Amino acid sequence: MKKIKAIFIDIDGTLTNDQGIIPENVKDVIGKLTAKGIKVIVTSGRNYNYTKKISQSINASSIIIAANGAIAANYETKEIIEQVIMPRVSVQKVLHYCTTHDVGFTMHTKTRQVKINNPKDIIEDVLSLTLTSTNYERMKIMKNMFHDIIPEVRIANTSKALIENRRMPGSEYFHDIVMGNVSKGTGIVEVLDYLNISKDEAMSIGDSDNDIAMTLVVGTSIAMGNATENLKKCSTQVIKSNTEGGLYLFLKTLVDNN
Repeated sequence: MKKIKAIFIDIDGTLTNDQGIIPENVKDVIGKLTAKGIKVIVTSGRNYNYTKKISQSINASSIIIAANGAIAANYETKEIIEQVIMPRVSVQKVLHYCTTHDVGFTMHTKTRQVKINNPKDIIEDVLSLTLTSTNYERMKIMKNMFHDIIPEVRIANTSKALIENRRMPGSEYFHDIVMGNVSKGTGIVEVLDYLNISKDEAMSIGDSDNDIAMTLVVGTSIAMGNATENLKKCSTQVIKSNTEGGLYLFLKTLVDNN
C-alpha cells in the first residue's frame, strides 16, 4: 500500500458515536495526522455549513465534500472545486411527488436549508434535497421506485433503518436526493485531481450505503464495525464500531506507522 496522503471520512456513525458526539481522542489523533501532512477531508451527506463546522471542530483539512458530493470546496480559500446544481424543473418534480404523498421536503444550498410545500417557494442553487416521513411503508416503497418516477435524480443516502429493514415506530425516516451523476465518489475524484493525489494514496472511512461510492475511487476503503453489510462487502477492511473506539484505534495505527 502506498503512503496515504488523503483520508476521506464520513461524519455520522463514523466520526461521531451513537450520541452524535466526536470523541476528544478522535480529534487529537486527527490533529496528529494533519501534523504529519495527511489531509483529513470530511466527506458527508450533510449540508455545506454543517460539514464545514465539523471540519473546523476537528482541525481537519479546509477542503470538504458535502451534500453527498454535490459540492466540494476549500472553505479557507473560498474556492469551489466541484458543484452540481439541481435544475429547477427537477426540484419541482420531486416537490410534486412529496406534496401528493405527504412527505416532508427540504432544499439545501451552499449557505442555507429551506423547508417548503409550494412550488413558488423553490429557491435557486439547490444542491440536494431531503425527504422525510414517519411512514415506514411509504419511504420504503419510495426507495425502490424513485428512479422510475424521476430518472434524472437519485437517492444518494437513506436512513439506516430503511436499508436494514428496521421499523422504528414514531421515528422519522429520510432520503437524500441529488442529481443522478453525483455521489461522494465523484466529489473525491475532483478533490484528488485538485490536490494531485493518486487513487492509491487515498483512503475512505464510512459506515453507510452512501459511502460505497467512496470505495470505488480510493485505494483503501475502511468500513466501521457499525457499517451496513453492503458497505462492509465493498471495503478493504472492517474495523471496530464507533461505540468501541474503532476510528480512534485505527487512526492511531496510521499515526504510528507514518
